[in-house]
This record gives sequence, structure tokens and C-alpha cells, in this order.
Amino acid sequence: MATRKSTRKTTRVPAMKSAGKQMKASANKVWLAGLGAVAMAEEEGGKLFKGLVARGKELEETGRERLEQARERVEELAGTAKEKVESATNDVRGRAAELFGKVEDEWEERMAVTLRKFGVPSRDEISRLTRRIEELTQLVESKSTLRRQATRKSGTRRTTPRAKAS
Repeated sequence: MATRKSTRKTTRVPAMKSAGKQMKASANKVWLAGLGAVAMAEEEGGKLFKGLVARGKELEETGRERLEQARERVEELAGTAKEKVESATNDVRGRAAELFGKVEDEWEERMAVTLRKFGVPSRDEISRLTRRIEELTQLVESKSTLRRQATRKSGTRRTTPRAKAS
């Protein structure tokens, strides 16, 4: 039994040495692959970074253009909305002025009817009466002036009868 054990040891040792060498070689290859990956990442990373910066600039310019277009569109829509609001406001003001005018006319008419019922003369009637009074006043003054002149020419003085005192 001892012989068998010794043969096994001798055959195992060279196989283990060979497997160790293979593992060492594999580990070395993995290590070298890692270093290659780092070196490639450094080289490609710089290119990638520059590419990403360029792409970012393109996207930023595109975004600014779109933002400017959107701003212009919003201003255009705001202008249109402002015009519509102003137009609607003017329409409402016009209608309100019309209605106010109608209400005012109706009120004036009702007031005139009420005042007529109470016997209050209208503005036109008062104006006509005022003009007539002025005309009559002028007529009286002119007749009075003519009489004074006629009296002075004839030399007689006209006396007015006085009321007798009782």
C-alpha cells in the first residue's frame, strides 16, 4: 500500500505544477487584459468625452432654437389673444354705451311726462317764454323812448294821474 501512495504523489506533483503554471499564465493574461482595457478606456475615453461634448453642444443649440421658436409662438399667440380681448372689450363698451343711452333717453322721456303732469314747463317752453319776454321788453322800451321823444318835441309833459289819498 505504501507503494501506491508514493506513485500517486509523484504523478500528482508534476500535474499540479503544470496546472499552477497554467493558472499563473491565465491570471497574467487576465491582468494584461485589464491593463489593456484601462489603456483603451483612457484612449477611447478621451475620444468618447470629446464626442459627448460635441453632441451636448448640438443638443443645446437645438434646444435653444426650439425654445426661441416656442417663445416666438407664445408671443404671437399672446398678441392675437390681446387683440381679441381688446376687440371684445370695445364691443362690450359699445353695447354698454348704447344701452346706457337708451336707458338715459327712456328716463328723460318719463321725467318729461311726469313733469308735464305736474304742470312744470319744459326747457324749450321756458326758452320760448324768455325770448318772448325779451322781445316784449324791447318793444315796451322802444315805445317808451318814442313817447319821451314825442313829448319833448311837442313841449308838453304828460302827467300820469295820481291816486287820490283818502
